[in-house]
Amino acid sequence: SFNSEAGVQDYDLQTILESVTSSVATASLTFSGLPANEDSFTLENSDGFSKTFSFNTNTDVDEDESIGIQSETTAAGVVTKVVSMINAASLLNITANVNSSDTAIVDLTQSVGGNSGNKWVKRY
Repeated sequence: SFNSEAGVQDYDLQTILESVTSSVATASLTFSGLPANEDSFTLENSDGFSKTFSFNTNTDVDEDESIGIQSETTAAGVVTKVVSMINAASLLNITANVNSSDTAIVDLTQSVGGNSGNKWVKRY
């Protein structure tokens, strides 16, 4: 935003627009417990590319979109695996981090700012 006054004004609109930075979209995933087998969530990036991640309670092996959580006993352990899987999905252009004050929360940040970066996180 900028101030304007009554009367003839000479604003350099291009300079004003260049001074505005686009905020990036953020979201979070909160785990209040352990996910059930085949629970899933989908992330979509600014280009419309989406990736669905599902939980597998029958293995600890992570494969592409499957997060193996057989040996996980805490939400914090699940969060660590979720962060690793999201960050490994480079085409998403979404960064995941463990929340600094609650290890049961994944903080997500879209790489592209502005309206195009505002996409849904879908839970199934």
